[in-house]
Amino acid sequence: MEDLQELIDKIDDKEQQFGLSINVEKTKIMIISREEKSDANILINSEPVQRVKEFKYLGAFITEDLNPEIEIKKIG
Repeated sequence: MEDLQELIDKIDDKEQQFGLSINVEKTKIMIISREEKSDANILINSEPVQRVKEFKYLGAFITEDLNPEIEIKKIG
């Protein structure tokens, strides 16, 4: 996770040079893994980014554990 935080910090530094900013309220993170991961503390401008367990992307539901059953349950 440290590498991801470093990348986010670099992006944040560059965007500020151009007068831009990341909207933390609209930004979410998801850790896709078959193992339980609990260490997801990503910060943007000292504000924590919300972690989600599932996300709808292009009309399809994606979960952290890549469970295909969630799509069937959401449709049915």
